[in-house]
Amino acid sequence: MGLHAQTSNILIGNYYYSAPNGIAFIKEGQTAFVINPMMGANRFTAVLFDEQEAGFAQAHQVNDYNASIVAPDDSYHCIRFQTNDNSNVTIEWSRVRDAAIGRMVASHPTNLSFDLTKNWPGFKSSYQQTLFGIEGVSKGTFGECKWQMNVSDSLVSFDGKHATWRIGDSGKPTYFVAGFGALPDFQAIDHLLKEACQKYERKRPKAITAIGDFVGAMTNNLNNTRVYSNDDRLLFIPVSRSFGLKNANQAPVFCWDSFFNGLMATYDNPAMAKATFRAVLDGALPNGMIGNVRHWSMGPSTGNSQPPVGAMCIWRAHLLHPDIEFLREAYPVLKAWNAWWMKYRNAKKDSLLEWGDEGGSFEIAMYETGYDDTPHFQKALN
Repeated sequence: MGLHAQTSNILIGNYYYSAPNGIAFIKEGQTAFVINPMMGANRFTAVLFDEQEAGFAQAHQVNDYNASIVAPDDSYHCIRFQTNDNSNVTIEWSRVRDAAIGRMVASHPTNLSFDLTKNWPGFKSSYQQTLFGIEGVSKGTFGECKWQMNVSDSLVSFDGKHATWRIGDSGKPTYFVAGFGALPDFQAIDHLLKEACQKYERKRPKAITAIGDFVGAMTNNLNNTRVYSNDDRLLFIPVSRSFGLKNANQAPVFCWDSFFNGLMATYDNPAMAKATFRAVLDGALPNGMIGNVRHWSMGPSTGNSQPPVGAMCIWRAHLLHPDIEFLREAYPVLKAWNAWWMKYRNAKKDSLLEWGDEGGSFEIAMYETGYDDTPHFQKALN
């Protein structure tokens, strides 16, 4: 078993919906600890259409997130951002057994704070300062769970909700280890991070083209979009980390969007692809319909579906990474869904499927097309 292998029912990754640059430590689906670097504004240049000039213009946008490199097994993460005092910070970390080891580098000295307040509904953790960093404690029906984070430099400030370290003063990296039980020491971190980075770089899918590595960009975004929900203990790739979410258990599953996400994920992360397919299939209704959306703040769809691309996506994923048992699992649900289309969207009995809504709404029927953000059906309003 490799050093970076998972050895227990513990998840470690950037799995909290509003902390894409953070690290979540989830133990047995019962409790969690989340550390989230507060990086300030990360400015980048976007090309926007200027209506007055009838052309494209450069415009500065502000964003606090950059989807950097993430290995699907969380053996390597690389995060880059700029602080409010314009220090360029790089955080690299790797999962080692039931802990995360990491290195923080700053272009010039800066105070880097970690927000400790984020967590899933029903999960509560408290923190205190220790000689080498911070300790987290969570109590529940499972008993007491302790977590700790040791850092090679001393804390600048701590108030129970935020912990701040000064990094970059010596021109050397600041190291950290965090997790459950006995933690690794700092000495091997540089070697382990280099090894993990090189290993993933050798095997990750990529494409060298005139427009750059678009496959790498795709897999970086998919691997960075994985989130955990503790209502169903599900780790999957949602449509968005932020669209319409009010809490950590509302990352949306949109029917055909999520099937396509699963298919794309197959190239680099077949296990997460199947988890994402399951997130869609689990929403099947008794009549066979798979709704337009589920697991979202706006509630599940009960009157409209989306184009039936599931069988195609799962079959193509199987061709890339054969898994006959998963085909057996998915087949009855896909068969029932396709039968639903023939029964409820084939009014003319000509096998040319129609779009619709069980409640009679033309606008909802437009959403069933999956093309609701294009001009094709903009006039389909009630």
